[in-house]
Order: sequence, then structure tokens, then C-alpha cells
Amino acid sequence: MTCLIEINNLSKSYKDVVLNNINMKVRDEVLLLYGTNGSGKSTLIKCILGLVNYNGEILINGTIGYIPEVFQLPELVKVEKFLKDIASLTNSNYTRLVKKYGLSNKMDDYIYSLSKGMKQKLVIIQALIHSPDILVCDEPINGLDKEMQDIFCMMLKEQKKLGKAIIIASHYEKLYTEFLDRVIYLDKTN
Repeated sequence: MTCLIEINNLSKSYKDVVLNNINMKVRDEVLLLYGTNGSGKSTLIKCILGLVNYNGEILINGTIGYIPEVFQLPELVKVEKFLKDIASLTNSNYTRLVKKYGLSNKMDDYIYSLSKGMKQKLVIIQALIHSPDILVCDEPINGLDKEMQDIFCMMLKEQKKLGKAIIIASHYEKLYTEFLDRVIYLDKTN
């Protein structure tokens, strides 16, 4: 198993969230970060992504795709232009993903006109476009109906078979139990 993320002596505190001396390695596996609100799941993800300052060391060995819990999309851009611009950064193709996630008939629509579920699908597609080595998901099923949750879980299984590292922060442990390799429980005392 390849180590794709190594975390050494990670500490971060703000507001009521405290991560204290976290040490872990993430290999080509599906890892669930599980805990109550304020336990540090999203904070740990933000540290891994380099979005917040922290103490300690995080070593990343590969590219990362990110599905945030809260996302801001460019509302006045058409879906196709948004995806085309992201794909052009890595010369990637998004056609298969658009079809798979049911956005084929939305390509000429402005992003602001999409439902919350359609926007969530767009966020998932943008995370997968460049076929990242590591997929980081923060409450990724928000806004998805049961059918799309099933498709999302199938995608995670496919990514696992390809040897990707997948980190999921979620309150819905049961949804992922079938294909999880490891669960890390965070609480406010970490």
C-alpha cells in the first residue's frame, strides 16, 4: 500500500475545535473521519488541503480532488464553460462524468439556475476531472437524492479499485460501511 498522506504531530485550535498531536498515514484506502459537530473533521481536511495554518507536518504524495461541504460556484457561468475551464488545466475530459452524473442536458444552463442537488453533482465532477490520487470529501452527499448517493458510492468504490486514497468526513457512517477500510473517530478532546 502506497502512503499518500503522512501527518505528523498536527495540532490546530480555533473557536471550540481542537486537534491535538494527530499522527496518521493515509494509504490507498477509504478512510472515514467520523465525529460530532465541532470534533475537527472539517478542520483536519482544511489542514490537509493547506487552507488553514497549523502546527506539525503534513506530507502529500499525489494530486488532490476536493468535494467541500459548502461550495461557492461561479453563478453567472454556464456549466459547460465551467467544466471546460477546469478540464483545460490538466487537459482532461469531462464528458463521461457529465453523462454519469446526469448533467448532459444542463450544459447550456447558467450555474445559478441549477438546483442544490445539480450543483452538488457539478462539484463532484470538478473534483474528479483530473483523476486525482487523493479524493477528499467533506459531507459529500449533502443535497443528493438516494439514486445519486448510490451512484456516488459506486464512484468511490471505483476510485478505491484504482488505488486512490479517499478521505470522507461524514455523519453518515452506515452509507460507507460496505467499502470502508478504516474509521477515525474524532471528538472534542482530540
